[in-house]
Amino acid sequence: MAKSDVLAKVDADLDRGHTHLAAQRLNSLIAADPYDLGLRARLAAVHRRTGNLAEAGRWGYLTEDVTPAELAAFDKAYYRSAPDQLRALILRGEQPRGLGRLAAARFAELTDRAASPAAPPPSTPSPSPAAPPPAGPLSDAPLPAVRLSDAPLPAVRLSDAPLPAVPLSDAPLPDAPLPDAPLSDAPLPGRPLSAGPPAPWVAPAPDPVPAAPARRASQPPVDDNGATVAVIFLLLVAFAVIGVVTVVRWFL
Repeated sequence: MAKSDVLAKVDADLDRGHTHLAAQRLNSLIAADPYDLGLRARLAAVHRRTGNLAEAGRWGYLTEDVTPAELAAFDKAYYRSAPDQLRALILRGEQPRGLGRLAAARFAELTDRAASPAAPPPSTPSPSPAAPPPAGPLSDAPLPAVRLSDAPLPAVRLSDAPLPAVPLSDAPLPDAPLPDAPLSDAPLPGRPLSAGPPAPWVAPAPDPVPAAPARRASQPPVDDNGATVAVIFLLLVAFAVIGVVTVVRWFL
């Protein structure tokens, strides 16, 4: 995509308030042409719009309109060494052309510091440990002795009085006999008991089987064998008649 088309999209993104997308587009253009001061000024303006002073000082470092606050924020963000700040500017060792008076002096001072021997980065001194309190001289005086009392402990006085005795009664127990309950001669209710030997055990009688109903006296007995013989005889006669009829029709 042509540079003019990308810048047109950057303007459209800024009109819609998409500053992050506009910054990404400008970063891609600067990566392709790091010596274009106009692109650096536009990217610094985008970060200045969002309030990111460190990035505004980074990309406005080679411009004339960068503020001291932005430069201080850039120095604080990349405080380790001058080579680190020089690498953050994405320059390949060549001095950009067309720098202003202030920007040229600022860039020359940065390159001089980057070429000088590296100084150790500033570090916060760690607090020294507190010194122990000085030890006092040891005394040879003996420790004070604890004086014990010679008074005897109070004795517990026991009472010599005897325990009260419980008086027992000497009266004899009554010899009166216990009253006897009168016995009744009435028999107990229920099955009377027999005085004789026990009766032998008798098994209960089985339930009677119902008898078949008796035939009537007027009904003659049925002879099953005779009925069977009569049926057979009738069948034989029928077969004989059928055979005779068949033979007669055959000859006629």
